[in-house]
Amino acid sequence: RDVTGVQTCALPISAREAGVSVYAVPDGDAAIDLLRESLRPADVVLVKASSMVGLSAVAAALDEPAR
Repeated sequence: RDVTGVQTCALPISAREAGVSVYAVPDGDAAIDLLRESLRPADVVLVKASSMVGLSAVAAALDEPAR
Protein backbone atom coordinates (compact mmCIF):
# COMPACT_ATOMS: atom_id res chain seq x y z
CA ARG A 1 0.00 0.00 0.00
CA ASP A 2 1.70 3.15 -1.15
CA VAL A 3 0.59 6.75 -1.04
CA THR A 4 1.92 9.63 -3.07
CA GLY A 5 5.53 10.35 -2.18
CA VAL A 6 6.23 7.08 -0.39
CA GLN A 7 7.56 5.37 -3.51
CA THR A 8 10.05 8.18 -4.14
CA CYS A 9 11.21 8.78 -0.55
CA ALA A 10 14.73 7.44 0.14
CA LEU A 11 13.92 5.71 3.45
CA PRO A 12 11.25 3.28 2.19
CA ILE A 13 13.19 2.67 -1.02
CA SER A 14 16.30 1.71 0.93
CA ALA A 15 14.27 -0.40 3.35
CA ARG A 16 12.59 -2.30 0.53
CA GLU A 17 15.95 -2.90 -1.15
CA ALA A 18 17.19 -4.39 2.14
CA GLY A 19 14.21 -6.75 2.28
CA VAL A 20 12.23 -4.82 4.90
CA SER A 21 8.44 -4.71 4.59
CA VAL A 22 7.19 -1.15 4.11
CA TYR A 23 3.55 -0.10 4.44
CA ALA A 24 1.86 3.25 3.96
CA VAL A 25 -1.51 3.94 5.59
CA PRO A 26 -3.85 6.94 5.45
CA ASP A 27 -3.78 7.80 9.16
CA GLY A 28 -2.71 6.83 12.67
CA ASP A 29 -5.76 4.69 13.39
CA ALA A 30 -5.10 2.65 10.25
CA ALA A 31 -1.46 2.25 11.30
CA ILE A 32 -2.48 0.98 14.73
CA ASP A 33 -4.96 -1.48 13.20
CA LEU A 34 -2.40 -2.77 10.68
CA LEU A 35 0.29 -3.20 13.32
CA ARG A 36 -1.93 -4.89 15.87
CA GLU A 37 -3.08 -7.37 13.22
CA SER A 38 0.37 -8.22 11.92
CA LEU A 39 2.99 -7.78 14.66
CA ARG A 40 4.58 -10.80 16.27
CA PRO A 41 6.89 -10.99 19.30
CA ALA A 42 10.39 -9.68 18.49
CA ASP A 43 9.16 -7.61 15.50
CA VAL A 44 10.61 -4.11 15.26
CA VAL A 45 8.63 -1.08 14.06
CA LEU A 46 10.06 2.24 12.92
CA VAL A 47 7.45 5.00 13.27
CA LYS A 48 8.87 7.87 11.24
CA ALA A 49 7.20 11.22 10.59
CA SER A 50 7.41 14.84 11.59
CA SER A 51 6.08 15.54 15.07
CA MET A 52 3.17 17.52 13.66
CA VAL A 53 1.79 14.37 12.00
CA GLY A 54 1.09 12.95 15.45
CA LEU A 55 2.49 9.46 15.01
CA SER A 56 3.70 9.48 18.60
CA ALA A 57 0.15 8.32 19.37
CA VAL A 58 0.78 5.25 17.19
CA ALA A 59 3.96 4.40 19.09
CA ALA A 60 2.16 4.91 22.42
CA ALA A 61 -0.74 2.70 21.32
CA LEU A 62 1.66 -0.17 20.68
CA ASP A 63 2.57 -0.13 24.37
CA GLU A 64 -1.10 -0.55 25.33
CA PRO A 65 -3.01 -3.84 25.29
CA ALA A 66 -5.33 -4.24 22.32
CA ARG A 67 -8.99 -3.45 23.05
